[in-house]
Amino acid sequence: MAVNTDRWHVAQTYEKDWWEDRINGIDLDYLQKYATQLKENVAPVLKITKVTKILEIGSGPAGVLTFLESDQKYAIEPLESFFTAIPKCAEIRDKNVEYTEGMGENLPYDDGKFDLIIIDNVLDHCQDVEKVFAEMNRVLSPAGVVYLRLNLYNFWGLFVRYMAELFQIDEGHPYSFTKKGLEKYYKKHGLKVRTKTSRGVVKTWLKQVISFKAKELVKALTFSTPDTVIYILQKA
Repeated sequence: MAVNTDRWHVAQTYEKDWWEDRINGIDLDYLQKYATQLKENVAPVLKITKVTKILEIGSGPAGVLTFLESDQKYAIEPLESFFTAIPKCAEIRDKNVEYTEGMGENLPYDDGKFDLIIIDNVLDHCQDVEKVFAEMNRVLSPAGVVYLRLNLYNFWGLFVRYMAELFQIDEGHPYSFTKKGLEKYYKKHGLKVRTKTSRGVVKTWLKQVISFKAKELVKALTFSTPDTVIYILQKA
């Protein structure tokens, strides 16, 4: 499953414009709290130490790995040239992270290199989901862990998302997933679920309602609210 190159570039332009409006207000406290949550999520299967080899796919301006205590951290980001040129990014980034411009579909790393791969709210921005899963499996160590966080829709929500895509209403997200749809990908590419954590649709719906943001209210009023789900995956 892949979107055409033109559609992917539209999404990347949208992403760049989105960050240009928000980069100076990036919330480091949120990133730090999120890193703590991530460590708790992976703790049943992986303890992060100084020697844990970590890769974040789609790290954005800094990435949650900024606040993970390891000396072997790597990040890959399609818009890396854009972020590198922004002084604020240089200010907040961990100098121990090796940042690379590139895509999850073609990871420039050796087979079995990483103990932890982070792909947070990224899969629905990709060009080719099949290739991303294949590459994650390739560079994941035999006992390694994939931390995958993603918004997932029910059948009605997926239909609304399909209509939004048809009219290019949400340019930043070429893909939308259901739980069953996502399951098809990770199983096909040799990954299994160790743990799964769900925020719950009702909680997200209420957050959308009180946000008073037009796009969020539309999602709430069309009952197309997604469930944010965290998967901890390992090789099957």
